[in-house]
Amino acid sequence: MKKNLLLILLSTSFMYANAQNKVVGTGRPMNLSGYHNSQRTATDTLYWINTDSAPITYTAPNGGYVSGINGYEDKAKVQGFDLSASPSAGAPVTVDEVIIWFPAKQVTNPDTLNSLLKVNVYYMNGPGTAKIGGANTAVTTAPGTILSTVSIPMNDVDTGFAAADGFNLIQFDSPVWVGGNFGVGIDFSSVLAGDTLGMVSSTDGDAGQTQLAWEKFSDNTWHTMFQSWTLDVDFAIWPIIDRAPQGLNDVLLNGVSLSQNYPNPSVGLTSINYELAANSKNVQIQIIDAKGKLIAKFDEGQKVAGKYSVTVDVTNYAAGNYFYTIQADGKRMGRKMQITK
Repeated sequence: MKKNLLLILLSTSFMYANAQNKVVGTGRPMNLSGYHNSQRTATDTLYWINTDSAPITYTAPNGGYVSGINGYEDKAKVQGFDLSASPSAGAPVTVDEVIIWFPAKQVTNPDTLNSLLKVNVYYMNGPGTAKIGGANTAVTTAPGTILSTVSIPMNDVDTGFAAADGFNLIQFDSPVWVGGNFGVGIDFSSVLAGDTLGMVSSTDGDAGQTQLAWEKFSDNTWHTMFQSWTLDVDFAIWPIIDRAPQGLNDVLLNGVSLSQNYPNPSVGLTSINYELAANSKNVQIQIIDAKGKLIAKFDEGQKVAGKYSVTVDVTNYAAGNYFYTIQADGKRMGRKMQITK
């Protein structure tokens, strides 16, 4: 089952359609102009990779968003995170918070208190369908057991780029312990009729056919985005993770390791170390404040597999809690740091 795909600017039209025998359509990427301009609008591209790879929001020709609510009645979108390459694979990791990037929403249902977006953490242990060797193949690495859920009123989802650069920081009631590959995603089952929401993804081809981005169809079956839309993408979802007591220095999440900054807390210069398990065309480090606002970014460019360090001067940062994230060819993770005065 394939889905029609049209690469157009954000659409507010929304209608239901038969989900059978769908083919990929034509279109164009979103407008990149305005990324460095604080006067952004809801049709500006959300940019979280780097300057030679254009992130995008895809819309469906029958209405709604490919990476969100659409006329095909998709129920959820999930980004998987692979811990299998870690030296200590299987050791518990906690997901403390999640950062998700949304470009736009439409809230028209008057019952704003009960139109809720769910953010779930899953074990990737469920049945689903991926495209392997050109064939639709049954796998058991789809989103399965739900480990934690937090509900957010649709009215509270931030798409105000000028104020917060489109980041949404979602905190769980307590750290979510996972002992293996996991996923984080958005669930629309409690979003009321008339409300819709889109999420940013990487551009088609940037995910390296890892097939870590999943969606739930209207019949409750799980499919990779590559299998259902023929889109080789990842979603703009960053897990903020930790591990006790040994720390995260040996954790490779989707082939990327991000160490705790040192010193932490910091008052001046602090170092952020990271490791790549494979060569990467595009590496970027971002600093985000507790409200989800992008404070700084460091374009590291192309890197071969290995260990690296970035020095950040936080002298002029206000005291408080911050997050730093790494993005490497669609692979991403984040950590927390503290700044004192």
